[in-house]
Amino acid sequence: MNKSSIFSIVTSIKGYEKSLNHDSFEKSKKNVNKPFQKYEFLGDRVLGLIISEYLVINYNNNSLDEISRRFIHLVNTNTLAKIFKNHDLNQILKHQLDPNSNKNSVYADALESLIGFIYSNKGLAFTKNFILRLWKSELDTLPQKDPKTFVQEYSQ
Repeated sequence: MNKSSIFSIVTSIKGYEKSLNHDSFEKSKKNVNKPFQKYEFLGDRVLGLIISEYLVINYNNNSLDEISRRFIHLVNTNTLAKIFKNHDLNQILKHQLDPNSNKNSVYADALESLIGFIYSNKGLAFTKNFILRLWKSELDTLPQKDPKTFVQEYSQ
């Protein structure tokens, strides 16, 4: 999915801005009036469901360890931030954070917030298609075990 089609999809959904207005953008509002965190909470769960389903269906013959490693890679902060920035979504994220700050957690949270918003407005099937297209280049990645896990397993 190219960058312009991502923009078209996101900006065609009425009210998308609510999900991309980071809490720092409206510091004066009470926390209850800031939808960013609520969409992020929902988006995290929707993303986990869709990625889990994809992995169980497509890697059914793999061990649970391999499926878990794939899952952890696909939903971690660095992967989410990479996907968010690769599609230039940071251009429509509104925030008042330090402009020199390049915190991956902010971009990851923003992508989860966007996913939560899309899910609540377009439903599961649309959101699933959107996520699988966004994650296409990452879906088949099997990361290496971290050194600590490798040593622990070897020593056992």
